[in-house]
Amino acid sequence: MVPPASGVALNEVDDWHDELTMPAANVELAENWSWYFTPPTPESVEADHEMMFHVPGVKAVTPVAGGEYVWGIVPFRHMVEARSVDIVMIDLMRVGGITQWMKVAGMAEAFNLPVVSHLIPEVHVHLIGAVPNGLTVEYMPWLMRLFEEVPRPQNGELVMPTAPGLGLKFDQATLDRYRAA
Repeated sequence: MVPPASGVALNEVDDWHDELTMPAANVELAENWSWYFTPPTPESVEADHEMMFHVPGVKAVTPVAGGEYVWGIVPFRHMVEARSVDIVMIDLMRVGGITQWMKVAGMAEAFNLPVVSHLIPEVHVHLIGAVPNGLTVEYMPWLMRLFEEVPRPQNGELVMPTAPGLGLKFDQATLDRYRAA
């Protein structure tokens, strides 16, 4: 979800899934992508910082998003203080729930960094829409069949539900189908 007034045009996003080494990352950064996420060493703030600011032969660095594998809020503090990412990617489950997610988004805002979500678009549509630095919702509809109605893409954006709370109600037939005996 990109706010219409943002003027942001997202073309391509590349997910490394921790597969690249530093030399390979340097080569990949030469491409023209909107951003990269999951830097090669998500637990290493220093290496991420090195990759962002010391890429040989690259004049304009493609923004790096990271944080999807970070557990709790303290590592996010280290990440934003070190400026090891341009875009903070927050995973709702790993960070510790909605309250912790909002804390990290506020921390990122204090450093003028946008936030994006990791998985669970049914909930993240609300969180990204609730913070001033929310950039986009990662749309991976893996859990959507568990619910009767879910946010659906319309013109490239997820439509915010209007029902109370998260606007989600479990689909009983699906739950019954997968119920353990």
